[in-house]
Amino acid sequence: MMLDKLNTDKPTVEPELTALLPYADSTILLNETFYPQLTARLKQLGFKLVALNDSPQTPEQLFTLILQLGELTQNQAKAEKLVERLRLQKIPLKQPLAETLILSETGMIEPHFPQYQTLLDLLGLSPLKSDLTPQNFSLEKLLLAQPKQLLFLTDNQSYNNQAELLKHPALQKIWQKMSQNPPLVLPMKYTYCFDHGVWQGIQLMHKLTP
Repeated sequence: MMLDKLNTDKPTVEPELTALLPYADSTILLNETFYPQLTARLKQLGFKLVALNDSPQTPEQLFTLILQLGELTQNQAKAEKLVERLRLQKIPLKQPLAETLILSETGMIEPHFPQYQTLLDLLGLSPLKSDLTPQNFSLEKLLLAQPKQLLFLTDNQSYNNQAELLKHPALQKIWQKMSQNPPLVLPMKYTYCFDHGVWQGIQLMHKLTP
């Protein structure tokens, strides 16, 4: 999402050696983690590569990467404008009783990845403090953990026993008694990567949440 906002006039090529050969004189942005064999082969052939890995861990590191990409793609003005707009997004104070459990169709999500940390920060929420994990997740442990907020990330495509359990009418009634906060729902696409899509997702939630 982030690169699409910056790379408006440079080709987007399939990550295959045959597709990249015509660009031997160009600078290629490539995620080395996703394509280790392709990266090694391109380096052997003398291609100029810039590693575009999932390394930013904080908003400031992400903004630095955006500016770097803007410079590499000769879109400095767009990059600076994007960073300026993201910086204007105010981070609210942590809400009282804001311990949040993040769930998806594939079950519980651990919030230690940077996109989830920033997502919670921008909502004024905090991660749930409990021994609940994707491995030991159960209805009993969920009720004992007593989260004050639920955040659902959905793509409406996956099926999982944990996700189906969360739709059980009995749990819905118990949840209504446990908390006055209605569950928050966000399309999962906004959290696939740690990029400006997280901010876009927050803006969408603010529009949909009364």
